Amino acid sequence: MTGYSAAYFSSPQELALQVLAAVHQDESTKRVERLNVLDEIKDSIDLGPSFLPNIQTKIVEAADAEIVEISLGPTPWWTTRLHLVAALASDFTKIRQFVFLDAGGNYLLMAAPVEVRRALTRRSPFLERAYLASRPDMQVGGAAAEIDHIVMMYSQQVFTLTNHPEREVKEDVSPLMLKRELGIEPAAEEVDQSGPLLLQHREILRRKTPYVVLLAKGKLVSVIDRLQMASKIAVQSLEEPIG
Repeated sequence: MTGYSAAYFSSPQELALQVLAAVHQDESTKRVERLNVLDEIKDSIDLGPSFLPNIQTKIVEAADAEIVEISLGPTPWWTTRLHLVAALASDFTKIRQFVFLDAGGNYLLMAAPVEVRRALTRRSPFLERAYLASRPDMQVGGAAAEIDHIVMMYSQQVFTLTNHPEREVKEDVSPLMLKRELGIEPAAEEVDQSGPLLLQHREILRRKTPYVVLLAKGKLVSVIDRLQMASKIAVQSLEEPIG
């Protein structure tokens, strides 16, 4: 009774219910406590500054990455460039999430590229029109070549649609704009790293967002995929004997 769980039953059906209850309790306590969080950390790629040549290079390099970091400082990101990189990421890469940091490296927000793209389009519809107008009319030799064409044509299409150079119609993306003004739906909830380990894991499993970010004094410690975590717990529950 000190090392194992015990319960009484009088029928196969009642036994089944007791076993399910025991597995559920075990998954939410001991098995979660033993889980190695490091297995769930997603190594991210820093996208760097918003210069067009850099965007062109980094999007190709990060095509197979799941998570990409975008820092809003020290060089500011423009709304035009953020929409461009979000559109390229959603159309040409496997990037699932952007992680935004402020100039001091503090965590701001995690969101899917398509969500960032939609939010910026709602704010400035010409951004999406400029991007679509920059795409070639026919296949130009693969994804990398198409990305090159879009980046080369993008600023000109912004000017064509607005009658102003890009620098005159862009806005600098501030932390306030990103977190509140754009209405971006975050893909991750935040968990403070200072709590007890078991409480952290149970809290992670109770969250409803696809991801959870672990923070320590505002700094990003790791990104946890809740589905991956739940799957690992389920596999462990099937592989290990139930006491």
